[in-house]
Amino acid sequence: AVVSTQSTGKISQFGVVYCPILKDLYSARHGHGAHRNGHVVRVSNTKKFNESIISTYFNPSESMGLSEATQTLIAMCTPPNEEASFEKVQVCTGDEQVADGAGRNTLQCCRGFRMGGSSATMMCLVAAGYLDAFYHEGLHIWDMAAAVCIAREAGGIVTSTRAGEEFDLTRRCVVVACCAEIAEQIQNRSVKPPEGLFMQEPAPTLE
Repeated sequence: AVVSTQSTGKISQFGVVYCPILKDLYSARHGHGAHRNGHVVRVSNTKKFNESIISTYFNPSESMGLSEATQTLIAMCTPPNEEASFEKVQVCTGDEQVADGAGRNTLQCCRGFRMGGSSATMMCLVAAGYLDAFYHEGLHIWDMAAAVCIAREAGGIVTSTRAGEEFDLTRRCVVVACCAEIAEQIQNRSVKPPEGLFMQEPAPTLE
């Protein structure tokens, strides 16, 4: 994706993301809505976590490796109050209830995952209603500032991956979701990386 944005302090004033493979141009200005190729876009109406399609991606070159990211991914497929493990991951779609031999109900799992494209592209797909949420730890300001503006202007929720912490462009972690309920479910399942792994970045300034 090709990204352009302007931020004042920690607030994105406008954002433009071009996805050359899809030939889609997403744009937004604070307080003026979000558009794709000139047409207004809005996030999906999905409200239930078990009906949501979530996106993320893993970068093996990051010092975080795959440990915490994999734990979070497994947690997305594990009902609340149960220990997450590969053996317990089940598939659940729509209102269908799937249980293992012990009668475990996986109704609280997300519907599925999609991985592909840049983080900016994935957040724009949430803004357009193709995905219901995107989350990631370790992004830089330039990875998310433009798409965060677009998602917000499309009616999306933008928050931190850490429960109780407000979103901050300099903190390098983000959840973009179609509604607060799904964002909260992701936060509750997110495995926090080691302290100090992703250093806070200085706020962007205008020169």
